[in-house]
Amino acid sequence: MSRRSDLTRLEDIARRAGVSTMTVSRALRGVEGVSSAKRAEIEEIAKALKYLPNLPAKAMAEANSGLVGISFPTLFNEVFADMLQGMRSVFERQSIATIVSTSDYSTTQELDWAERLVAWRPAGMVLTGSHHADELIGLLSGTGIPVVEIWDWRPDPIDMCVGLDHQDIGLTLGRKLKAAGYRAPGFVGCPEGLDPRAEARLRGLMQAFDQEIPAGRSASRNAFQLGYDGCAELLSSSPDIDLIFGLNDHVAYGAWMHLQSQGINVPAQIGLVGFNDLGLLNVLPVKLTTMRTPREQIGVLAAKAIVARCAGVTSPVRLKLEAEFVQGSTTR
Repeated sequence: MSRRSDLTRLEDIARRAGVSTMTVSRALRGVEGVSSAKRAEIEEIAKALKYLPNLPAKAMAEANSGLVGISFPTLFNEVFADMLQGMRSVFERQSIATIVSTSDYSTTQELDWAERLVAWRPAGMVLTGSHHADELIGLLSGTGIPVVEIWDWRPDPIDMCVGLDHQDIGLTLGRKLKAAGYRAPGFVGCPEGLDPRAEARLRGLMQAFDQEIPAGRSASRNAFQLGYDGCAELLSSSPDIDLIFGLNDHVAYGAWMHLQSQGINVPAQIGLVGFNDLGLLNVLPVKLTTMRTPREQIGVLAAKAIVARCAGVTSPVRLKLEAEFVQGSTTR
């Protein structure tokens, strides 16, 4: 008796047809998005190669109507952990299981994960942000799988979205601090292009101050170290700044530690602002000025959107939430 590994695989058909394995899977399952001509070609190749569907896997896929896949950039950040907590509080009441993956901010890794998950026909998918590989959008179109993009917001999501307009938040925050008298801001964050939400907030800040804003950047995976090193770089290139915007609270606190090491008084000499209002701030020696984000609420609303879609509710979901300014002791 032949072992499964000896039989024709989807990859074999894809190689012969010159398409992706996902295209082969969609063609053989009758899913939309494959032309009639290409579908017929793929079916002929499958027949010629004596392809046999993996029926146990098919049965398992059909059983996964109670499974939701969630993709985060990382879990080394309580922002995404809070969103996950919000989602699970809803899914568990509906007996829906979750499977979580991380993309490390890579659209390619996110696409690879989505291709594997779609083959299991999950009850829903949750993606972080609105920046994805073009192939991902094509992959998810026509599958009928409910998809929610979270954390970011845009008027034309893949399917549904629940999140924040980060550029608008940056604009609002920038205007608030400009009104407080700050005129020479700087930004501390990760390498440009890695975190599109942070870059959107930076664009909003530049719009508010009507000027370019110098940035100190670090590739450290530790947010505190990133803030420390990024602040050092920023002060070296722009010593006259009077305000620092951190990518998030962890980064801002790392910047605060560097400022302390240099004998720079906060906020008398330089103001400092974070983002998210994390629980960490309650135990730090200074109360950081920041923006409070509704992370758990985003998770709850995203999960409810998937549950409602599975129940047959087809109304569009485009939920834009707000962030709240929190005055601390690190700005005047």
